[in-house]
Amino acid sequence: MCHVIPRTPSDEITLEKSRLRAGYMNVNLQTGLPAGTYCDVISGQKEGNACTGKQVYVSSDGMANFQISNSDEDPFVAIHVNDKL
Repeated sequence: MCHVIPRTPSDEITLEKSRLRAGYMNVNLQTGLPAGTYCDVISGQKEGNACTGKQVYVSSDGMANFQISNSDEDPFVAIHVNDKL
């Protein structure tokens, strides 16, 4: 089962370019998840209370902020309620 949250006016995706010509995205996304730090299951996995990959912080209003670089091995992020650290 997949739960899709519709885009809201507070969602923000910013494409930016650094001085070294390395592209990246800064993403603010309304998730509906409880506040906390989550393990990105694309770049790693949850092991106990630690994550072997990237971590994504979700604020008390459910907003997640994360960056994706064009130099990332996998330029994607996936978080799930069961992967809260």
